[in-house]
Amino acid sequence: MKASVSRGRSTELIATFEDGFAIGWHMAVRECFKEELDIKLTDRIKQNISYTEWTQGSYFCFSEGQILYDSKQGYSNWHDAMANINIACQIVEAKPNMPEKFVNEITGKNNFRLSEGYVKFVLFKPNADRNKLTDVAEYHMTQNQFVRFLRFGDLEQTTSSIPENKNG
Repeated sequence: MKASVSRGRSTELIATFEDGFAIGWHMAVRECFKEELDIKLTDRIKQNISYTEWTQGSYFCFSEGQILYDSKQGYSNWHDAMANINIACQIVEAKPNMPEKFVNEITGKNNFRLSEGYVKFVLFKPNADRNKLTDVAEYHMTQNQFVRFLRFGDLEQTTSSIPENKNG
């Protein structure tokens, strides 16, 4: 089945959700992050029939303060969570992907292109006793690269900084 594209939105979604989480992703991305992934219910009209369907855009908008874990249990009872979490990330600064207006030099008409935002986040791992998370690195990357990290675990950018070794 070929995905349709309408006004920059596709019916081919980057995530399918089951039991509230994206299936097959490296990080346990909850369904409540659909807006951040630019997955939206879009009004459509086909043969004079109105309907809605889920569509995918490219305006990712993860924001400061959001925390994601690599385990579904990370969002549950903290004791159970600590037994299952291998990594977590907390966004400390972010700017969303945005449409950027420009004039096509050939046609003279206004067009829009993607202006990539960014995400700066701290990566955490459990301490040896698995009773708390400790920060191990800080990363700065585009929103698109951050979504790739969430899906595949790729940390494309070099570490911005690595905190000093902390006892704990």
